[in-house]
Amino acid sequence: MFSDEMKRLSIMKKLTSYTIALFSAFAAHTAFAESCVQPVSLTYDVSLKEKKGQIAIHRNGREMLRENLQTGVVEYWYHSPAGPLKLIRYVDSEKHGIEYQAEDFRGNESEVWKDITLAVPTDSMKTMTLMSEEGSGCDVKEIYTSEGGKELVWLPKKNILISYKAPGVSWQIKDQNESVFKERLAVRDNYILIDYADIGDSEEDPFVKKMILWGFVEHGASGFYDEHGHAIQGHGHSH
Repeated sequence: MFSDEMKRLSIMKKLTSYTIALFSAFAAHTAFAESCVQPVSLTYDVSLKEKKGQIAIHRNGREMLRENLQTGVVEYWYHSPAGPLKLIRYVDSEKHGIEYQAEDFRGNESEVWKDITLAVPTDSMKTMTLMSEEGSGCDVKEIYTSEGGKELVWLPKKNILISYKAPGVSWQIKDQNESVFKERLAVRDNYILIDYADIGDSEEDPFVKKMILWGFVEHGASGFYDEHGHAIQGHGHSH
């Protein structure tokens, strides 16, 4: 009996040790995956049909700044731990900004956040085929292609887009540096902000008039735009 009990305890000890080792390995893998996504500043050469320009993306944890270096229109995104998304669209030439509501993305914040931080819709990969994978660790690179000439190259561990090509659309990374997010955001600290919900009562404001003329404020629009610049229709934001 004593011998059987000793054997049982020995087996339980081994199983416990194995379980601890298994969870430790899983935790280490998770921590490694998270550590690959670091604050970073990325600059892309972008073309949309006949238009060409550059877009800079500065990421810092749950915050991101997306600068159109040609138009001076800048988007600040914040994804709170509770889920809600916050967006402020700054217009450098006017020293103004518009704060947008995020109700339209309620329940889908994580997917929208992925699209914004990657620069192109993550859904693009669902219709594409993984053709090759190279590298190791944080520097694993994947190449996706699909019929019609689409190609996407990215670093999945770092969540960094290298290039994206589709009919009429092209993104190509130009520079990758340490994040200057805080410095670029601080440049807009003193801008005057208008709540998007108040646009209907501010249509005589010179800045609001310009935004309507430029297409940044549309009747019934949510204030959010897809990767092609098209307004995403909102719900309950008509003015």
